[in-house]
Amino acid sequence: MEMAVSRPHLRVHRGADEENFRLAESEGRRLPRPGQP
Repeated sequence: MEMAVSRPHLRVHRGADEENFRLAESEGRRLPRPGQP
């Protein structure tokens, strides 16, 4: 994802992955749970 490149500091924040997951889910996108392969 380009977001990981343009905003690398979000990768450090653990809550960011969970927030991105919920955001993607609300948009109807299917993403793996944070911390899963």
